[in-house]
Amino acid sequence: MVNGLRADANIEGHFRRLLRLLNEEPRRAFWLHLNLTTPTFENLGLPLTTPDSLVWQKCQQEQLVLVTANRNDEGM
Repeated sequence: MVNGLRADANIEGHFRRLLRLLNEEPRRAFWLHLNLTTPTFENLGLPLTTPDSLVWQKCQQEQLVLVTANRNDEGM
């Protein structure tokens, strides 16, 4: 079961844009039907400087999908 989505701190802007797109027609009804939460770092009791491993662990505990940038792209 998935309760929601949480973006990693380094892609907050991209995540906000994604949420705006999901809330536009014709996607809005589908997005609302999913009934997913999108808690902030603050909601989760985490500072923005929390290490990746702890963010991932918290997301696992809360059953959240962690949306993150491609960490394996060495060309960046």
